[in-house]
Amino acid sequence: MRTEPGRRTAADEPLAVARRAAERYAAAVEDTQRFADRLDGDPDPADVAQYAALVAREEAARAQRQEAFLALGFTIDSLEEA
Repeated sequence: MRTEPGRRTAADEPLAVARRAAERYAAAVEDTQRFADRLDGDPDPADVAQYAALVAREEAARAQRQEAFLALGFTIDSLEEA
């Protein structure tokens, strides 16, 4: 179903965007957890590279989630102060 140019759909609403961002973040964290479950000892270079990619994906998803919730009016002073 196509919408007229400039017309917003329910999927464009800030709450829907925030929900999708939270889902993507949760999926990234789950991927890291599954990676950790597969480890069987000292990491080899491929493990280190994969972990770095997973951490980068988590961080990108976290930033997108935080931005989406900020658009809804959710603000926090600092996680470090809590």
